[in-house]
Amino acid sequence: MPVVNAPATILVTGVNGYICPHVVETLLKYGYSVRGAVRSLAKGTDIKKLFAEYGDRVQIVKVPDFNEPGAFDEALKGVEGILHSSSPLPQKVSHVDSD
Repeated sequence: MPVVNAPATILVTGVNGYICPHVVETLLKYGYSVRGAVRSLAKGTDIKKLFAEYGDRVQIVKVPDFNEPGAFDEALKGVEGILHSSSPLPQKVSHVDSD
């Protein structure tokens, strides 16, 4: 696997999650650009505000259903690396121990 050097753009899935602001901060400090994938654009608002000083080096893209075939096709255009930190959540859980 080749090394991805800055100023590459890295797609970060689940960018609005608990750990990702730290990941995004580190990537930006090392000169990378970040494209964050969220299920709704509203969920990316806080990330954009938090890293406003980096301007267009932080992008937010909407990927409503991470399970759909081709869901990331547009988000991946121009990206040189992926940091996958999200996980699809089950839509229906009737019993935690058996599902």
